[in-house]
Amino acid sequence: MNYKFLAKNGLTLAFVLGLIGILATMIPIFSGLEPFEALSEDPNIRSVAPESSIFYAGIYVTFVLGVIAFGLAFLFSVIGVATNFKESKFALLAVAIIAILFFVLNATASTDLTPEMTALINTPDYNVNGDLGIFKWITAGINGTLVLLGIAFAAMILMEIWNFFKNS
Repeated sequence: MNYKFLAKNGLTLAFVLGLIGILATMIPIFSGLEPFEALSEDPNIRSVAPESSIFYAGIYVTFVLGVIAFGLAFLFSVIGVATNFKESKFALLAVAIIAILFFVLNATASTDLTPEMTALINTPDYNVNGDLGIFKWITAGINGTLVLLGIAFAAMILMEIWNFFKNS
């Protein structure tokens, strides 16, 4: 598929794929409602009952469509960089800066746990086993998201100020 095809038919294609996904989700749900309504009101029993698997189709369809979307986005990004390398330098620089920011945040992430977090990690329900490396990655991800959110917010305000003075 080329750009002209997607520009002309992309919205229709997305609508048809979304409709197929909805139908693939709703048909098993509506065909299995009678036994599902007969389940116990206890959520512990209801979540493991075989009848509760009628929602799995929606989870699988969402997962498959997400993987396809991510794969196509990655593929088209690689193709775009390969065909227009000179124009892609700034995008590659931005990705490199974000990666460096994330690894710096990971290296500086604290592993200090509150008593509540320590008690939670040591419970067998969560099966974390005291692995603080995962905790550092999560902390770095949250901090990175906050830093990028702040940068985006500041850029939005600065660009509005810039446009105000530029157009006046």
